Amino acid sequence: MINILSLFSSSTRSLGVDIGTSSIKIVELAKKGENISLENYGEVSIEKISQKILEEGNRGDFGIYSEEIAEAIKSVLEETGIKTKDSTFAIPDFVSFFTSFDIPAMEESEIESAVQFQARQRIPLPLSEVVLDWTIVDPTNEGSKVLLLAVPNEAIDKYKKIAKDSGLRFSSLEGEIFGLSKSIGRREKGAVIAIDIGMSSTTVNVTKEGVPRMSYSLDISGKSFLESIANHFKIDYNDVRGAIEEDKEKALNSIIPLLESIIGKSKEIETEYLRGRQEKVRKILLAGGMANFPGLKEYFQKNTEIPVEIINPFEDIKYPKILNKTLLEIGPSYAVSVGMALGRFIS
Repeated sequence: MINILSLFSSSTRSLGVDIGTSSIKIVELAKKGENISLENYGEVSIEKISQKILEEGNRGDFGIYSEEIAEAIKSVLEETGIKTKDSTFAIPDFVSFFTSFDIPAMEESEIESAVQFQARQRIPLPLSEVVLDWTIVDPTNEGSKVLLLAVPNEAIDKYKKIAKDSGLRFSSLEGEIFGLSKSIGRREKGAVIAIDIGMSSTTVNVTKEGVPRMSYSLDISGKSFLESIANHFKIDYNDVRGAIEEDKEKALNSIIPLLESIIGKSKEIETEYLRGRQEKVRKILLAGGMANFPGLKEYFQKNTEIPVEIINPFEDIKYPKILNKTLLEIGPSYAVSVGMALGRFIS
């Protein structure tokens, strides 16, 4: 955990909180004028809590462990010295429902009814049990695309409780894909495919100008990577990270079938997105805890004609130069929390 002295004497501050399945990441940003600076950041492991949740068959359900999650957040705030209270929490893809669809041209007063109708067809819960949030993109004379996020009321209540118990003010709750898109949108112009490989799932997304356009979730994860390597090496799961360091090429070869599935899905999404559009996908960005896996970027690049990069969400944020190496290493896993904190400063 790092405590960074403020670069500005007077500024607006914001917290982004990302409760993942293996750790909690918190980023504090400040803005003065047009400059945004990194004030603090911190991470704490919650693998023991996550293991209990997985054993109970409730992936991502922190409800009965909300007090422990809150204590973990408080430990980060205390060790980093973060005082900012206004916070935006990220909600993972497997807890929320994200979809997109087209609607014909209509009066603004008719849009809500159209979205409600489509939501009933697409959301696997009664609308009375969820909160809907939608954005209109790509409007034309023929119609528009709607980006729809549905979050169960129960999940919102749990996150509010975690925020309250950890001493934070619950400003908002956003889907991970929106945080990731905001991290990308500050630097990248045009359409980008963002592949976020987390410990619990992988999402393949198209984002443009800081707004998500498409998102698909795969049951492939960092955990899948480590399990495949353990089976290939015939070693205990807990010894996998050491084995990767000893034989990086063998470790990479053992997860190639998983990588092929991710690459295949990214090509499908690229084709679907570009259908009928006069544009191209500018690059692929790798994010998440597994983005820096040895040889991963090179393997992706070998199997696509699109330039492949590892995301650096801190790239255009001011911070002490001494942190360059550290932030490059941890950046991919902080992309969502950075985006959550950025949300307060960008429209």
